[in-house]
Amino acid sequence: MNREFYLLKDYDTVPSIRDNIDLNEHTFQRITLAQNVIEANNYISRQLDLPLASKLLFINSLVVIDEVPRCIEKIYASLAEVRGLETYDYSDMSFYAILNREKGISRLFIREEVKIVEADDQERELLKLEDDDREIMLIKGTAISENEKPLAYYETVSDTGLYRYRSVTSYE
Repeated sequence: MNREFYLLKDYDTVPSIRDNIDLNEHTFQRITLAQNVIEANNYISRQLDLPLASKLLFINSLVVIDEVPRCIEKIYASLAEVRGLETYDYSDMSFYAILNREKGISRLFIREEVKIVEADDQERELLKLEDDDREIMLIKGTAISENEKPLAYYETVSDTGLYRYRSVTSYE
């Protein structure tokens, strides 16, 4: 399986995976694995600064680039903020692009934590990892809106070669 393609995560911009793909050179497919309304558990409610058991829109997708499954995205957003977006098809546009278009809400910045962890059996199967390939990259993050409130919490797991990072240093 060809996993040579990578995405550069540049922290002075906040593009989605879809925005990062040059569609002239690479194919992109997002397959929705689950999309429903759930209740926030203790961890998610703290990340989004919401009461426990608040209603959330949950979207779980598999991202396929150049016909190779590369990452699994999970997005949790307060239903009160995104009501009406529960039935949208997120296969062609990112959640954030639809949120901006339909609600006028945009993310200002993100806070992320990146770890290398051992893949569970479901992740290994979905990402079609080789038998000796046990590690995946786990990115946990919170997207912050223009009003500086948490907009969405997300978890992305990918093969370890999907992302490369560029840090940004500003000099004043």
